[in-house]
Amino acid sequence: MKKRTTMLMAVLLAAPAAAMEPGMWTTTGKTVDIDIALPPGVPASMRDMIKSQMTGQSYSQDQCITQADLDEAPEKMFQESEGKCEYERFDMSGGKLDAVAVCKMQGQTMQMVMTGTHSDNDYQTRMTMTGQGQMGNMTIITEGSGTRTGDC
Repeated sequence: MKKRTTMLMAVLLAAPAAAMEPGMWTTTGKTVDIDIALPPGVPASMRDMIKSQMTGQSYSQDQCITQADLDEAPEKMFQESEGKCEYERFDMSGGKLDAVAVCKMQGQTMQMVMTGTHSDNDYQTRMTMTGQGQMGNMTIITEGSGTRTGDC
């Protein structure tokens, strides 16, 4: 759970960092959909159970974002991944986010496609993660947003 939350927070912070204003931010996110291809012989009810447990999970966090935090993002996400993640594409021009990152951890590769919009005081993101999990291929779709609520 901590790894997933850390990664989501890192992506949500990294994605809009170029346009964010320092201050107190409220960030929210949720798992929109999950699809897991299970190995042969595993009942579909197992997939349905995993999907029902993960879909709809959400978080909300208030966080003070300093200018130093903004100056380090989006590179900070990859520093925290200990060299296991890298961007294939990253573009935030015109108030839009278009990015692809790839992480290789524990013998597995996960691709994260991020899209969204941003301004100085808010952002919205959608991330589609695809890769091979312990049980097979999987896709996880998350959405997040952030709003600057004032000074720290």
